[in-house]
Amino acid sequence: MPDLEKFVSIMENLCGDDSHGYSQYHRYGPDYDCSSAVIYALEQAGWPMNGALTTDHIRAPLVAQGWAWLPPSIPKERGDILLAEEYHVAVYVGAGLLAEFAIDENGGIAGAQPGDQTGTEAYIHEYYDYPWDGVLRYTGKERSVEFMHAIIQPYGKNYMVYFNGERIFYLSHPDQVEVLQMIFEKCHGKRMPQFVLGAADAPWFTRLREVFG
Repeated sequence: MPDLEKFVSIMENLCGDDSHGYSQYHRYGPDYDCSSAVIYALEQAGWPMNGALTTDHIRAPLVAQGWAWLPPSIPKERGDILLAEEYHVAVYVGAGLLAEFAIDENGGIAGAQPGDQTGTEAYIHEYYDYPWDGVLRYTGKERSVEFMHAIIQPYGKNYMVYFNGERIFYLSHPDQVEVLQMIFEKCHGKRMPQFVLGAADAPWFTRLREVFG
């Protein structure tokens, strides 16, 4: 059973123990980098991360396991994961503080010596805005894997795309549409939504592509 308090406590213990330092070259213990520490703590606390390795692998498996993806401006709660998906991740531990693996003893990423040489390779300190892309918060409500899956035909175009809620995939043959629908129906007992998006004076697919393209 996933345990949010255990997750936060593991991060606090890692960041409070100087035997753990920062390294991207030796990142699976006793030293970690920002993402491997958070992934380790999540898995130890009961959330399978499905082979996640880096910051851009963290959101998808958690959203499927009851974590909500929220705007970075929301008031923070203990256990929130602060995520800049291409760059960094930290954990909010409450009282205006966050826990993170930040940088090695030389201001780099290698971690020449094991352990925390400076007290700031891995530590708990005052919250700051990285800036974060968003906040992951555990709600306990698992999201269906069919969330936002659709086959879309952009208005006025003779092609279709598959949208899985995170990426747009261009389809080049009608059979590709059909095989996706067949698999979806086998998994969920129904076909996924299929529709034309937009109108002559409303380029909604262009707007979708701007967000997810």
